[in-house]
Amino acid sequence: MGYLTQLARGGSAGWFFHFKKFKVKYFVVIDPIPNRHHKFLAQQLAWTALRVKGYGEGEYDVKKYAKASNAFFDQCAAERLAWMPKSAGGWQTTKMSEGGK
Repeated sequence: MGYLTQLARGGSAGWFFHFKKFKVKYFVVIDPIPNRHHKFLAQQLAWTALRVKGYGEGEYDVKKYAKASNAFFDQCAAERLAWMPKSAGGWQTTKMSEGGK
């Protein structure tokens, strides 16, 4: 069995999975504060994923999250729609920072 923890190594902090001796198929994420609304945990998980991919830095902030989410979505959309000919007019997305307008 193992657990995920944050360690400081060589002057920089990083994540390390102690005692890992098996292929990881699933992670169970548990909020350390009981009965807190699930919205907070979902925000933190999404922000963590964006930070891991290099789209954001620091603590969660709505503006930073919107900017990082837009950049990630644009990259994914560009990759998935790369087959579309440019003569077709391209594609557009609504940005989180635009408020859905």
